[in-house]
Amino acid sequence: HTVCQLALNEICAAFGGLSGLLFIVDAETEAIQLMAQVKFPDELLRFMMERFQAGAGVTGWVVRHRQTVVLDDVANDPRWISISASDSPRSGVSVPLLSGEDLIGVLTLSAPGRAFFTPEYCRLLESAAATIAIAIFNAQLFGKVQQRAREREYISEIARALNILDMHEAFPVLARGVFD
Repeated sequence: HTVCQLALNEICAAFGGLSGLLFIVDAETEAIQLMAQVKFPDELLRFMMERFQAGAGVTGWVVRHRQTVVLDDVANDPRWISISASDSPRSGVSVPLLSGEDLIGVLTLSAPGRAFFTPEYCRLLESAAATIAIAIFNAQLFGKVQQRAREREYISEIARALNILDMHEAFPVLARGVFD
């Protein structure tokens, strides 16, 4: 979460205080999980997340097609999810976070002005998205390495307890593994 939130904060600030969402995509199921947000009200987030989980919206489209989408006027694109026209921004962009061929996530930004995301902005966003994808991938890999280290330590602890052959010491270790 920290890597995602830091990255999104920097991107939104660099582009002039935009609203943004950053999602992680499960490689097997393509389910999305919101990892970071900037300037989105909770009510709007809940409403949007119900639809995103069903694969709808611009984010769902980006997950399926793995391509950047630029919306000069979100009101004219049915993929843009909003509660009402009054709360909706005027333009948006959604960029896949790719690590090689693997889809890591989706970065979506919105702006109050129409046609805000110029081709230059989009090139910068795609470049930043590649860096963000690598950072997220590395953070995920680090988490997996830490989990494996914890598992190995637990297995070693079980082996030590079993080698002692003192069931009074072995059972608490085994029980802790079952309930952890």
